Amino acid sequence: MRLELEQASQISTPVDPESLALLDGFVQESMRLNTSDAISARRKAIAPFEFVDGLQVPVGDWVCLPQQAMMRDARFYPQPELFNPARFLHPLSRGSSDTKTTRPRFTDVSSRWPVWGLGTAACPGRFYASLTLKLILIHVLKYYECELLDGQAPRSRCWRSSIVPRPSTIIFFNKRRGEPGRSPLEGSQGEALMRLGIGPPLEYLEYSYYGFRSSPTNSTSFLFLTLVKLKAPVRNFRMQGYLISLLLSLCQTPIAASAAAPAPVSAGSSCCSNLQAVLPGKVHYATDPSYNASLATYWSQQEQSLSPKCIVIPTSAQDVSAALRILSASGNCLFAIKSGGHMAQAGAANIQDGVTIDLSGLTHFSVSADRKSTKLGPGLRWGQVYTKLAAYGLAVPGGRSADVGVGGYLLGGGSSYFIGYGFGCDNVVSYEIVLASGLALNVTASSYADLFKALKGGSSNFGIVTSFEAEPTVDQQLKAYNEFAGDDNYNINAAVQMSISFSPKIGNVFVNQPFYARPQMNPPALRPFTNIEPQLGNQTALNMLAPFAVASGAASPDGSRQMTWALSFENDLQTLHALYDAFDLSIASIANVPGISWSVTLEPIPKVFLQASRAQGGNVLGLPQNPRGNAVILCDSSFTWINSNDTTVVRAAGLKLLNDIIESAKQLKTYINWVDINHADFSQDPISSYGSTNKAFLQTVSRKYDPTQVFQKFVPGGFKLFS
Repeated sequence: MRLELEQASQISTPVDPESLALLDGFVQESMRLNTSDAISARRKAIAPFEFVDGLQVPVGDWVCLPQQAMMRDARFYPQPELFNPARFLHPLSRGSSDTKTTRPRFTDVSSRWPVWGLGTAACPGRFYASLTLKLILIHVLKYYECELLDGQAPRSRCWRSSIVPRPSTIIFFNKRRGEPGRSPLEGSQGEALMRLGIGPPLEYLEYSYYGFRSSPTNSTSFLFLTLVKLKAPVRNFRMQGYLISLLLSLCQTPIAASAAAPAPVSAGSSCCSNLQAVLPGKVHYATDPSYNASLATYWSQQEQSLSPKCIVIPTSAQDVSAALRILSASGNCLFAIKSGGHMAQAGAANIQDGVTIDLSGLTHFSVSADRKSTKLGPGLRWGQVYTKLAAYGLAVPGGRSADVGVGGYLLGGGSSYFIGYGFGCDNVVSYEIVLASGLALNVTASSYADLFKALKGGSSNFGIVTSFEAEPTVDQQLKAYNEFAGDDNYNINAAVQMSISFSPKIGNVFVNQPFYARPQMNPPALRPFTNIEPQLGNQTALNMLAPFAVASGAASPDGSRQMTWALSFENDLQTLHALYDAFDLSIASIANVPGISWSVTLEPIPKVFLQASRAQGGNVLGLPQNPRGNAVILCDSSFTWINSNDTTVVRAAGLKLLNDIIESAKQLKTYINWVDINHADFSQDPISSYGSTNKAFLQTVSRKYDPTQVFQKFVPGGFKLFS
């Protein structure tokens, strides 16, 4: 709740208490277990009445709801005796008959939540009461630690049907470190009360204290609070009871202000069972078909071989929010986040014995009425996106393979066939992201500008993006870009992705993927490549972007062991020759590995690309704007093999090739210390390659939007900001 409050405070001041979902859920759960009355909705028959089941009520008889029994009914609330502050974070948390699509609220009125009465006789002051109670809790959370003097003592007593807290209950209040000691409604939240029109806070709230005295165990001063009274206009014992019950719930478990946070460990069954309680039907275990289907969609065998304790497949941003609140609050649940699962190394988007959040259920797609923007769910694959956009005569810069996922690609930057529009991330105009506290933000260049920039290459270090809004930048004729990286008159319609590959049956080959964004066969810009002889094969054709991406992805199917790395250098012929020589020398060490596929791919990033990237608002990737030779050359590897026993040999050869190319580029003074995060090996540090200024910026944004570092501590996969 403190994390939720801290993040909300950074977004608006004063904080709207009704926007704090975790706080609202805590209040509901406290109310559920500590109702102020055993019954509710009292009604007296003033005329004979008959229920639909035939039960008759004579004139003068009373009817009521057994509120306390309902709140502890296992048919409505799983494990009803357990205090679960995350219970009410999901729309279906009050039972299957609740058809609401939003989470339940403390102020709701229904037959499943009769604490405020029913129908037209429901309490009209419940909104005022909710606001007052939450403001008090907010202040306590901000400025105090607390615990019960005797956590085992009876907390309530009964008078007729009423259930009231025992006035003899004592709570210790300890000032939080660095916070001024003040009465619980002075300061910012007290000012918020006045701004909201409730009036001077101390006129409505009166506190009786025994005063300060030393703790028997240390010299810290504690505040002994024995009674909280509410003055007019809400002076009634039920409100007093509600408030004291909330404080008792809050302070039931001792919280040491100086205690170190528990070190995260692999998630046990408790993490998954807590998720199951709020996301029924969306948490899958090893015995579920959905669990194994999810694992099968990872690109690399390394990722497929990991076995999470459970896999959560959310279908909405609300589901993601509920899951993050539970995982963040647990303090010991490690988790991973999967969009398309197209990274090579184990742990990038999956986790052993933890919780994997599989975003494949977030596949929403829409195009605006003016066709100037499209919204993409992170669970979409680029082949699906291209096919859907083709129906509108549109396309966006995206992955070169159809099976690459939208989420990871865009958060890592993303290079595509469309040189004139920069990286894929440069075309994103807004993000819908859920932070560690469960708070959902709509991030644009004008709102949360720092986070907006950080998401353009900062990977999964700030939250879970549940939707991307991008500007379609090319029409159906697939405007794209040219391969001549150093040409002063660069043709932005042409591009060539050149791979140097080794096959045991054929030997070394150059595989060119020429691409032209006009319906023209063999245009002049590509003839330097198409006229090369001899040719082992030629599949040149007029086609749409979607089947083009499908063909590219088919060359690298799922299920094999994979290794990728990335490096970059300035466009220079000598460096290209040195790269080929290093590649040729590397083959001897892997030629006898069964099923080996060994290739490096060169992708030009010309000046026009870099200028387009900057014009779109820029990112945190840190590429130079004026490279020698008019372009940066991105080189990424793709090494594929079958048997895990060959992993040591393949990785050693792959890393040696990487280092040999880097050393050659350094000697020729063309090396650029930039690593493409979407192709990086786990031994590389792409975040640092963005430059010290950009890395410091990402770290600052991380501390601001993830103050407890959930995405640094509990999401071990990927590349971290502080390593």
